[in-house]
Amino acid sequence: MDFIEAIGTWIDESTLRRVQKASYISIMADECVDISTIEELFVFCRWEENESFLDIVPLKKADAEAIYIALVTSLKEKNLELGKVVGMGFDGAATFSGRKTGVQARIKKHAPHAIFIHCLSLSHVAVGMCASSQ
Repeated sequence: MDFIEAIGTWIDESTLRRVQKASYISIMADECVDISTIEELFVFCRWEENESFLDIVPLKKADAEAIYIALVTSLKEKNLELGKVVGMGFDGAATFSGRKTGVQARIKKHAPHAIFIHCLSLSHVAVGMCASSQ
């Protein structure tokens, strides 16, 4: 297992239990290409007054459907309900922000109360994560 996979599979169990108990959560996600040209999805979660890294998921494709499936699968594997999502922070690319078929539109079908926010800071997070994997 390489370093990025190890990070992607690790999350403090006590932190995960606290996220699972939260009534509502916000998610942030972004994708980037690592040095070996593998697309990866970085997933973060915010609840109450806390925030935590959740996962790094390798992507076979970087279209809205593949990213949505990867994100939902990651949440399900951590026993986090999509219906608890009240906030979504993604970059402004149509893949994430598209109103009809973007990731945020797909999530809204299961969490209609969720609010999408164009998150500029995710660009900096993704750049930092990609740089650290080089």
